Amino acid sequence: MVGGSRRKRRRRALLKLVGAVHELATLGGRNVTLHEMKNVEHAFPDSSIPALRRWLARVNAAGS
Repeated sequence: MVGGSRRKRRRRALLKLVGAVHELATLGGRNVTLHEMKNVEHAFPDSSIPALRRWLARVNAAGS
């Protein structure tokens, strides 16, 4: 299964890049939230809505 293996390599590379950006932003004094939504593809899963609401509440409270 060549396509699946290529997809996994691209995903790992992307996650590594996102992790590096998150780390650099944090080291630069930014307040950054990183939340991985596993096995989602293009949909926004109902199971991630509570985490999104908590994040939005934190962001809104910090901006007030």
